[in-house]
Amino acid sequence: MDGGASSPKAYTANSDPSHFLTHILSYLETPPYLRKHLFPIHPNLRTAGLLPSLDMPHHLRANEWCDFREGIVVSSPGRYSARNRHSASKITQRSNDHQFHHHSSSTYNGPATIVDTGLSQKIILPNIHLPEHARVTVRFPQHESPYAEPVHSSTPRVEAGYYWGYYVRRCRSLSSVFTECPYDGGYDLSFGTSERGMSISTVLEEKPQQAHDRYEQDHPPDREQRPPDFQHILIVFGGVAGIEAAVRNDPQLRDMAIRPSDADKLFDYWVNFLPGQGSRTIRTEEAVWMGLTSLHGLFDGTHRLKKAYRYHHNG
Repeated sequence: MDGGASSPKAYTANSDPSHFLTHILSYLETPPYLRKHLFPIHPNLRTAGLLPSLDMPHHLRANEWCDFREGIVVSSPGRYSARNRHSASKITQRSNDHQFHHHSSSTYNGPATIVDTGLSQKIILPNIHLPEHARVTVRFPQHESPYAEPVHSSTPRVEAGYYWGYYVRRCRSLSSVFTECPYDGGYDLSFGTSERGMSISTVLEEKPQQAHDRYEQDHPPDREQRPPDFQHILIVFGGVAGIEAAVRNDPQLRDMAIRPSDADKLFDYWVNFLPGQGSRTIRTEEAVWMGLTSLHGLFDGTHRLKKAYRYHHNG
């Protein structure tokens, strides 16, 4: 993902807040060693140094090893010159005649793509044609191998259980959050957040201890373990004016005669993560932390939702 390719050169926090947030969130997710390639100098990023470091598992240092890494293509097959091959040959010889994908020789002379993964040496993707400046997730067959293979960006999470970052999806309206959902079948559990919602402690309950013990026996701790009753959760946080403002400005919802006062009917649960908050306003970044913390028991299977409080959608 090119964080700045389609961005205007002007500061967009005031003129286009959605673009500004997309730009910042994409920048934070990108490993630091790739940012210079993917994010040109831009007014939106002038204070990026003040942002907190997320330090996610794929934000690896040069001296840290992992079977997976994020990289950027620095040389496509068409520009894989004899000089590149000579360098690759020297790297490979230092790797003790490593074999990769049936390469029995310690050198590789076929077409290849060169990738910068933040290590001291560039990595070779044999027989792979990728465009320059493309971001790619790679997997190494063994430690300190000069070769790697490209994999889907979800592979580190699916196969090894790593939290491998997040995607930023920009939507034109609240309704498009649902209609443009990237998952087959859409979101099977949704939460809308509001100070007018039901207290999260009311709709969420701890599983009975006996059932919980059986659950633990049948489902040993596993980072990939998910409760069986949902696959994809949507949590929507409103701005200062609440989710109702997004409903009011959504043409599709307006055509469906859905009013701002009906905002709660768009979700399975309409909840308040901090009842009696005192302050008239909670910053969205604060609400996100509180919301995810409040739902942690649901994610790890120790709590369940009370179905009596679930909104039943017609059709």
